[in-house]
Amino acid sequence: VTVWTSMWKCGKTTLFAGLIRDLQHGGKLAKRRSGLKIVVLSEEPESLWATRADDLGLTNDLKLLRTNFHGRSTQKQWDTLTRRLLDYTKENGGNVLVIFDTLPYFWPVKDENDAAAALGALSPLRRISEAGAAIILAAHPRKSEADPFSGTRGSGAIPGFADIIVEMLYRNKQDAACTKRLVRARGRFDEIPPETIIDRKDGRYVVLGDPLKDDVQARQEAIIGILEQVGEPIGYDEIFEKLSDTGMSKASIKGAITSGVKDGLFIKTEG
Repeated sequence: VTVWTSMWKCGKTTLFAGLIRDLQHGGKLAKRRSGLKIVVLSEEPESLWATRADDLGLTNDLKLLRTNFHGRSTQKQWDTLTRRLLDYTKENGGNVLVIFDTLPYFWPVKDENDAAAALGALSPLRRISEAGAAIILAAHPRKSEADPFSGTRGSGAIPGFADIIVEMLYRNKQDAACTKRLVRARGRFDEIPPETIIDRKDGRYVVLGDPLKDDVQARQEAIIGILEQVGEPIGYDEIFEKLSDTGMSKASIKGAITSGVKDGLFIKTEG
């Protein structure tokens, strides 16, 4: 069970759609076809998902589950829904991925800060997980700033219930045009990468990898821009001066230059 927390309009649903596409066909987010049966419960209208399915070439292994209620369920409706998901998981030998986008839109909990109510609603999902399904529970963050992995809105019982906690953040809040996202994760499995940079290219997310490498690349791109603008070799001091308003430290700029020289991106001249 994964709790996936991200800001509104941060691109999580687009990422989920891309993940489904790559699970079905292979790609950047999932290198091999999985053969999973995928169930999505979405706040969005069915017509929007139909358009996504056409654009991405999603197969019939995707099931957009329709409910007989809109918004938060009653306890009886929730019990019926989770039992339906459990039966579907068993019918398919546990080879199922279930995505709630978002969990608070569907579950019967009226007060997200009520730990007992949250755990009561979550417990049927554990039975689905134990039957073999992987479950993603999308959630929104608290309004106030929070420490890493404690930003999910509502009771701490929600991330506490999960096997994996994922937070998807804007890579650069100050740059509205920036399509990069920082995805950080923590969980019960050693193979979980702690931080990864993803970027949206041509309508799909691709994995860029380690944030430190992405930082170096961003600095190198800024340095290249300066060199192209000047049109001739310049020294460290002039590069530092031209990048003084970016917030980059001299050490980080020098490190990016040194790395670029090593990789053949820059040529170091004497004098």
